[in-house]
Parts: sequence; structure tokens; C-alpha cells
Amino acid sequence: MRRSVTSSLGLLLGAVALVIAAVQHVAGPFDREAPLQEVVAEKAKSLYETLREQWAEEDRVPVEAAPPAVAERTGIDRTLRASTAACGAVAVALAFLGFARREDPRTCAGAAVLGVAALPLALSLGVLFAALMVSLAWRLMPTPATTVVPGREVGPAGDRDQARL
Repeated sequence: MRRSVTSSLGLLLGAVALVIAAVQHVAGPFDREAPLQEVVAEKAKSLYETLREQWAEEDRVPVEAAPPAVAERTGIDRTLRASTAACGAVAVALAFLGFARREDPRTCAGAAVLGVAALPLALSLGVLFAALMVSLAWRLMPTPATTVVPGREVGPAGDRDQARL
């Protein structure tokens, strides 16, 4: 029997990603978000200072200056979401790679399920909803062999009422 190294590694990464996602979901956001009053006050102060500088410089020749660089906040929540998505995606890729290498289907399926479950909730639910809708549409589509018209049956052989006439 062949060893399932690739899909086992995918299984491990999927499990790690799922644990990270569960801890982040249960423990809640770890970064303190700024209150709405602080955000509004900072924006208002920035707008006031910009307008004041523009009014003071109306008589001067305008020189285009580069906008100040804004430091982007990289908090622990953002890092955890990114690492969860990366581990989940790598787990799914390793599951498909293991399946292509003809490894044990159970470990490949487990890695794929754990990887997809660990992906961000909106993406997972979106993919699940799309798959459900495609499956439902596939089931509801009539096939030519099963089309029933009230009063007569129509199949691949043609109209049976026409054959009697």
C-alpha cells in the first residue's frame, strides 16, 4: 500500500487551520477597535487642518506634494484570518495533489474537507450555496425521456398520440 504523505500533510494543515479559525471565532476579536467617536474626531481634525492649510496658501503658488504615507494596521486578527485562509487553501491543494498521486482517497477527502471548512466563513458558505443551487437546478431540469405533457406522454420516440393516428 502506498503511503499518503501529501494528503496527510494536507490533513494536518487543514486541522491546524480549522483550530485557528475556531479559536478566533470563539475568543472573538483580539485587536481593540477604535471607538466611533475617535475615528470621527480624527477625520474631522484632519479635514479642518487640510482646509486651514489650503486657505492659508491661497496666495502662494501651489506645489504638489506627495500625500503622507498612512501606516496600514496589521493586527493579530488580520494575521490570523490570512494564515487560516492560507493553511486551508494549501490543505485543499495538497488533497488534490494526493488524489492525483493516487494516495488513499479517505485521507485526500479528509484534507479537502478540513481545508474547505477552515476557509473564511463567507467563502465557504458561498461555495456551498452555489453547489447546492447547481445541484438543485440539475435535479429540476427535465430530461427528454421524462417530459410529461398533460394528457399525453412525450419521449425520445416521439409523440405516441401521433403514432396511433
